Amino acid sequence: MFERRREARAEADQTEAAALERSVATVPPWSGAGLTATAVTTSVRRGLRGRQALAAVELSDATVRVVLRHDEVVDLVAERQGIVDSVGDDPLVHLAWARAAAPSSVVAEVTGHLPDRSIAFLVTPIDGAPEVVLAGDDLASFTAWVQSFGS
Repeated sequence: MFERRREARAEADQTEAAALERSVATVPPWSGAGLTATAVTTSVRRGLRGRQALAAVELSDATVRVVLRHDEVVDLVAERQGIVDSVGDDPLVHLAWARAAAPSSVVAEVTGHLPDRSIAFLVTPIDGAPEVVLAGDDLASFTAWVQSFGS
């Protein structure tokens, strides 16, 4: 009985993942300020053995390509969250509102001169200016793009 339920859940998860994959495939990429964003999917651990597919945002500049959870990026651009981190280990990238960093942090050191209404793309180790800064029209169009598709 338990095995049958697990198999049914796994089949439902695969169906859901395939539908999500088809959905994000219809979203055109976004580009601005030296950054390209693509709608993709990623999977996260659910429970002890399960995985769940989620909508994600792949960001790339001239040197790195990383994936962030779409729901977290939506919260970031809606200003419900101040900083989000990439999924995976290497490289770790922070996407952060310039004003969100703790005053004593390295992020504050490198974003302190930026306008409050800007998002910095920071690759670790952080040892200088942000690789990309989204502000003005680029920030507005990125926000609209992120909000144009569902999680």
